[in-house]
Amino acid sequence: MAQTWMPREEFVQTLPPALHGCGVLLFDPEGRLLLVHDSYNAGRAAKGWPQRWWATGGLLEKGEAPVDGARRELMEETGLQPAGPLVPIGVEFLPPAEGWPPVTT
Repeated sequence: MAQTWMPREEFVQTLPPALHGCGVLLFDPEGRLLLVHDSYNAGRAAKGWPQRWWATGGLLEKGEAPVDGARRELMEETGLQPAGPLVPIGVEFLPPAEGWPPVTT
């Protein structure tokens, strides 16, 4: 199923005054960190957004707990489900920038 992408400026106008997100640091038994490349997302590539390597994660849905969002994002981006519990390890605050509201992850 093809996704349609609205212009970035239009999308930003739909956002709440602050955003909350999550990220997942997932290591294999040898201690290697799982990263995803933005090329998995054709919509981003088509918009000319920078292509980078990232830990899995993203914005939380309304009312979603961070651990639930982390599980959802991991599944959406990799198809993987963690074998055990996810453990919060930190919080990051990003101040407003480039038209985006503040983000807590």
